[in-house]
Amino acid sequence: MNAIAPGSTKDVPVFMKMIKDEDGIKWGNMIIMLGLTVLSGYLASKSQRWGSSPDMATALKMRAAQAGEKIGGTITRAGVAVSIASSRAYDRARPV
Repeated sequence: MNAIAPGSTKDVPVFMKMIKDEDGIKWGNMIIMLGLTVLSGYLASKSQRWGSSPDMATALKMRAAQAGEKIGGTITRAGVAVSIASSRAYDRARPV
């Protein structure tokens, strides 16, 4: 099924009516369309760059949290080792 957009014919599609009339090319409309094309391309590239740029504040917070987690794990392992060693020493020192 060949659907024709409102306001167009088979020989003259709507977009051609926007840039041409009986007198020739409508240069004002042509400049506006080209300007909008350039603007949309510029905004698309900017939004892609903004989306892919790293958030340094979040990265620093995550590194600080990771360092805290590692330090906490190290302290916990050291505490467990001291607890085990103390428990063994207590068991050896206690009279049976």
